[in-house]
Amino acid sequence: MHPDSHTNPTCDANSLDVNPVGVVGSLLHAARLIRSELTNCYDDIGLNESRFLLLIAVRRLEADGCTQTRLAQALNQSESNICTLVERMRSDGLVYRQRLKSDRRKKFLMLTDLGRKKLEKSESAYSTCCGLMLRRMDIQQRQQLAESLAQFVECWKQSQTSAGETNRSCATIVPHPHILPNGKTTRRTEHAVRELSNE
Repeated sequence: MHPDSHTNPTCDANSLDVNPVGVVGSLLHAARLIRSELTNCYDDIGLNESRFLLLIAVRRLEADGCTQTRLAQALNQSESNICTLVERMRSDGLVYRQRLKSDRRKKFLMLTDLGRKKLEKSESAYSTCCGLMLRRMDIQQRQQLAESLAQFVECWKQSQTSAGETNRSCATIVPHPHILPNGKTTRRTEHAVRELSNE
């Protein structure tokens, strides 16, 4: 059978680990697979994830004036971290600072021509990469996945409204046995799994 044939993979629902520790472990595993693929995608363009996201944010904020403070807020990063990244990208000719004509003390970040070209290539490669990762899933499966992830995020947000719940959860979360270096289940992990299963 041709590797690109449209046969959807199936899994045994009864064998899935639906314990909270197991579900989070599966999410982490999926995240590592996705990040690995995207890293290869960025490498081909000569960027990385941080630079790609910064270029997108600068382009989006350019019209209203992209200050370093606004950029840090948009990327949910500290200004010191953003400053270091911006300086490196300035050295590489991807962004530059432009003074505001009405107030010479203020500087806005802008994309250089090279930065725009890199971003365009990266977005195209990113889109292709995402399509390849999901090519074995039909539209219904993608819809189910999107709904499940959206529900997970919403439930997580709701759980953060209670400080007591957050503290209790953080106290019981331990590494998933599937991702431990030696692949074995620790006594502490087994104990946590039993506690979570009884809730």
